[in-house]
Amino acid sequence: MNSIENVELFKILKKKDEQFASKVLETSNLIEALINKKTTINFPNYTNHDINHSINIMNTMYELIQANIDDFNQLELALMIYAGLFHDIGMSLDDNEISKIKDNTSKYLYKQSFEQIKKNSANEVLALQEVIRTQHGKIANDLVVNRYSEYFILVNTSISFAKDLGLICQSHTEGENFVSSLETDSLKGEYSYNSQFIAILLRVADILDIDSTRTPLELYKSMDLNEYSNEEWLKNFTIDNTKKIFEKNDLKIVRLDGEVKEIKVHRKLLNYIEWIENELKLAVEKTADMQEKYRLHINIKVQNNIKPIGYTVPDLKLNMDYKAVTNLLMGESVYGSKSLGLRELIQNSIDACMVKKEKLQSDYKPTIEIYILKDKNQIIVKDNGMGMNENIIKKYFLNVGKSYYKSTDFLNYEHSYNPIGNFGIGFLSCFMLSSHVKVVTKYHGEKYKYSIDLEQNSEYISFTKNEDYEIESGTQIILQYDSVIQAMGFKEDGFEKLLSKFITDNILIEEFEIKINNNSIEQNKEIKKSEFIIDVNQYAKNLFGIINLHKAVYYVSNIESQFDDSYAILYFDGDKIIKLDNLQELVLDIIVQNNNLLYCKIPLLEYSTNKKYHILKNASYLDESDAINSLNDDIKEYIYLFSHKNFSFEEGYGGVSSTDYDLYLYFENKKNESEGIHTGISINEVRKKANIDKKFYTPLFIVKNVGLLYKDYSSVMFFDNNNYMTNTELYIKNIKINGRPNKLKRASFIGVLEQRINIKDNNIIPDLARKNLTSDSNTLLEYAIYKVIHEYALENFDLTSNEKVLLKKFIDTYYGEDSILLTN
Repeated sequence: MNSIENVELFKILKKKDEQFASKVLETSNLIEALINKKTTINFPNYTNHDINHSINIMNTMYELIQANIDDFNQLELALMIYAGLFHDIGMSLDDNEISKIKDNTSKYLYKQSFEQIKKNSANEVLALQEVIRTQHGKIANDLVVNRYSEYFILVNTSISFAKDLGLICQSHTEGENFVSSLETDSLKGEYSYNSQFIAILLRVADILDIDSTRTPLELYKSMDLNEYSNEEWLKNFTIDNTKKIFEKNDLKIVRLDGEVKEIKVHRKLLNYIEWIENELKLAVEKTADMQEKYRLHINIKVQNNIKPIGYTVPDLKLNMDYKAVTNLLMGESVYGSKSLGLRELIQNSIDACMVKKEKLQSDYKPTIEIYILKDKNQIIVKDNGMGMNENIIKKYFLNVGKSYYKSTDFLNYEHSYNPIGNFGIGFLSCFMLSSHVKVVTKYHGEKYKYSIDLEQNSEYISFTKNEDYEIESGTQIILQYDSVIQAMGFKEDGFEKLLSKFITDNILIEEFEIKINNNSIEQNKEIKKSEFIIDVNQYAKNLFGIINLHKAVYYVSNIESQFDDSYAILYFDGDKIIKLDNLQELVLDIIVQNNNLLYCKIPLLEYSTNKKYHILKNASYLDESDAINSLNDDIKEYIYLFSHKNFSFEEGYGGVSSTDYDLYLYFENKKNESEGIHTGISINEVRKKANIDKKFYTPLFIVKNVGLLYKDYSSVMFFDNNNYMTNTELYIKNIKINGRPNKLKRASFIGVLEQRINIKDNNIIPDLARKNLTSDSNTLLEYAIYKVIHEYALENFDLTSNEKVLLKKFIDTYYGEDSILLTN
């Protein structure tokens, strides 16, 4: 194993100050065992971050500053060595601290929720690695300052440099802003030093430690690797050179040599090279204005000598045309109407307000305000939500397709409210309203206000940052008044009233207030009076609203049998469901018991077919059943009769005789409307009542029917599918969305008067334009709703004991599976 005694930085420090070097060596020896042991235990599937990695970093640092090495003082050299040793110490947590992370009690979660991280990871081990991987820079800073600070005191003084070293160590996991915040001219005792420069050295050296020496082959073969880690390890094997820094024409260059046998690995390596080049660019830019010894004269392009084996990688990659892509994503081809751009902006404000409300848990009142300023040619959409900080703006807001709400920066923290934003394109919709947009935002708890100026057809923006202690957090979107008027299709006269109606038609105003020119918008959502109103939230944690039911008359409608293409009545024998299919063979199908009529099926024949039927029936070799079977392909529709009560039946009569008017004939006409006809009428009277002319059959849409028949023939329950979510208002996170027709089965006696449901469950996802649910989400939602409807009916409808048995069997058969949307 290597030792820091062989590192050039240490040798030079020893020449300059043997006492200082002795203390550095002592610290290294103390920390080495911990680094080697714990990084392997906590990160078994990651490339090695042991003492060898630290030494590689020190050697690369030396190569970067070799020309000016004599200009660096003892403290600067020590800081470089210590940074190499301690930058990954955050990966070396002890077992007690690991347990605290798992228990959600560790300060190193930095307000993240381990339970939430586990939900976003495949298992607990990967969740733990995610915490330490993302936070180990901060953890290293804390450990340097609070646990190991005694090692970082200047010789023969009480002066500590632990705080600056901690920040340098943290910098390798932070962004450009963090690096820029570090001091460039500090003084401790007699030593001056540049923390920002040492942080830059650390970042470059760390990213360049990629080669086969970090992944011993035997160790690699012994690992149980998931695909991600497997690619990480394979990536390291493709690079043969341990020395990365070379001189060319007085300019340092980074060079990578090796071979790759898999295109998938090669792509990953190319992404890594791009990362290196971005880091080199940052290093050159940041050091350009520093004094000469700190300037890095290095080519920001990597000399890539990686050779593909068995395939070719051309010097080409996919490129996106900003104007074309943004015009596509913000166009009517996605949203259908330019007016929905306003809906998107209000939805962004709702998300920001609800996230802030959850965070504060106080008297905070979420408010969205719209100001119409015709004299200034402005319409302003303003909220008092969370706002955005510089990190969110640069990392997400200005990156089309990158959603902050879907990132670990948001998801690793506990949130009960799940924002609707999924795709990171919602803001582009504002360009459907206005070609020029200005954004003013301030993040909750921060002092800076940011202003961003954007033009529709330009990827270049104006960005300003100012301290502002007066305005509260939130975001303002400033649009052009005349453009908005045109996009919304509204007349100027009555614009405020039309705007208010648009909002109430598309947005469910709950838990927040919306104002137009300081006037609060009122929304009337009355519920129809009914005996049966379901509070959906009693059944589903993240679904809110009502379903209004009534008990309907039994009816037969057009339904697709899941069994086969033949007519089907399902018989329930008290244990299992049995399909009865022999009824199809009769001209006049009758189910009777003890001479009492229960069910009757009558075919409707077209005039020409009817003549053929009579010819066939009168043939000596055919009876009625044979005749109708011969015409099976010609019969498309049937009339069905059904009764709960007993009716006498006289064979040979073409109808049903009874003084009881509880027997109904059910059919559907061209308008798809159900109608009941009382008993005591002939078949001809049935035809006349149903407006069925003898010359042609009316398309009644009754081809197949499915129902459950009770074991003693006393009850039947029809059910159908191809239902529509009629009388339905669906919202997802308060934004109105369309439901879709489904093929779920519903008991025919359950009538739905209205449904109003606000979906706040992240398992339900809208499409790109947020006009409809995705197909899978629609199926998931409607299964849950239909399960709730039937279970509610079973508990609350006035049903006979037999009807309850049939409904319970129906629920067990078609809605017996659990739903992730429901609480039980």
